[in-house]
Amino acid sequence: MAYLTYDEYTQFGFSEIEEDEFNRLLPKASDVLNAVTRDFYVFNDIEDDVEFRRGRFKKAVAAQIEYFHDI
Repeated sequence: MAYLTYDEYTQFGFSEIEEDEFNRLLPKASDVLNAVTRDFYVFNDIEDDVEFRRGRFKKAVAAQIEYFHDI
């Protein structure tokens, strides 16, 4: 399951990259966040988590996508 949708990405106010590029970068960004969080959402369903932590994680994935896009 993907941690973030393209619609969520744009709703967070990040640059509007094309959806194809978003889909290309999402797995790489997810891998980075999984490493930082020791695979928390690999073992726990993100949709069952509290909104605050879920929202922060999704914003972090979006920020990582933005970083990859910029570099």
